[in-house]
Amino acid sequence: MFKKVFALIAIMFFLATPMLVLAVVDCTKFETVDECPATCTWSGGACIASSTTPSVDLKDCTKDAVCNAIIKIKGYVEMVGAVVIGMMIVIAGLLYATGGGNEKQMSTAKSMITAAVVGMIILLSAEIITTTVKTLLGWGS
Repeated sequence: MFKKVFALIAIMFFLATPMLVLAVVDCTKFETVDECPATCTWSGGACIASSTTPSVDLKDCTKDAVCNAIIKIKGYVEMVGAVVIGMMIVIAGLLYATGGGNEKQMSTAKSMITAAVVGMIILLSAEIITTTVKTLLGWGS
């Protein structure tokens, strides 16, 4: 059971890691030509964002594609997760009810219910996970 949960968390981490590469460079914090990175342009005595540098309003998540993607993915995961958890509980209940003393079938049903409860806890914490990821990427508080 622990191996399955750990594997799921590891997969989620590796799928979310590439999003951290999308960090935006704030060109205004550089004061000299030497400090101004290649993604910015030195113009008029200041380091400014070049036309190829994406500009992101870090206070408004609705105007950014990555932040919108995070919110939409969370919504889809919540919908699919709720259906899967419901089906797992129903199937586990049927297995348990029709077990008729078969210990293997009853233990399978118990482990399915345990997995469904763990999944439900993860699903209910989706808002916390999403807020944490958005904060790590720099959107909002």
